[in-house]
Amino acid sequence: TDGLIYRIQGAADLATWTLDVSEVAAVAERDAIQLGLPALDTGWTYRTFRAPGTVSSATSDFLRVKVTE
Repeated sequence: TDGLIYRIQGAADLATWTLDVSEVAAVAERDAIQLGLPALDTGWTYRTFRAPGTVSSATSDFLRVKVTE
């Protein structure tokens, strides 16, 4: 929409950003996560991402977005 490139990265330690991040594809799950978020302007959409594994399998994982033109 805005001509920028967004790259989602994941890490377990805030130093090595090599986790395989995936987009939440299940509609019901994605809708539950995004419930209550404000409406967006035309042409914009919410996207939801996750680190690998289950919540109970890792004490912490981190996601970040790198934006380039």
